[in-house]
Amino acid sequence: MVACVVGVTVLAAALGLSILLLGLQRVFASAPTLWHHNDQDISKTSLTVVIPAFNEALNIDGCLTHVLKSDKPCSHWEVIVVDDQSSDNTVNIAEQTIRAFAGSDQPNAAVLQAGPRPKGERWVGKNWGCSQAMEQVQSTWVLFIDADVSLAPDAIRRALHQSIQEKADLFSLAPRLTCGCLT
Repeated sequence: MVACVVGVTVLAAALGLSILLLGLQRVFASAPTLWHHNDQDISKTSLTVVIPAFNEALNIDGCLTHVLKSDKPCSHWEVIVVDDQSSDNTVNIAEQTIRAFAGSDQPNAAVLQAGPRPKGERWVGKNWGCSQAMEQVQSTWVLFIDADVSLAPDAIRRALHQSIQEKADLFSLAPRLTCGCLT
């Protein structure tokens, strides 16, 4: 009897998972994709890339390197790494990466300290760091990315161009996920 119940449970779980996977496949197959050819000059705008970071010592160099190696998306763009009181080596690694890419063709880049959260207020996750960055931002466009993201060289330019062409107020991308935890 127990074997029968276990067998039915496993079969039901497998069927449910199959239905879920088929549904996700249909959704992703019909989802819009980022345009490929964006050759139009978009120099008359500005962009700030904000990377909130808390204990991202293992990820920040790769993320920041991809951002700083990106195709120039517009005439004026900058990068702000917002450190949310990391207790690891996040800040030092971010500053080293920024120094390694310093040059005339690179965007301005800096590390901003978010500072302590106000007492009596509830700030969860990246919200505090993002809000502190927005106090500094003066650009027309803002791109928030997580510190564990690796971008294709043309991703920022393509996303900005498409946002402008579509007259978007908000433009959100779903990344292609690479999971290294199963290997």
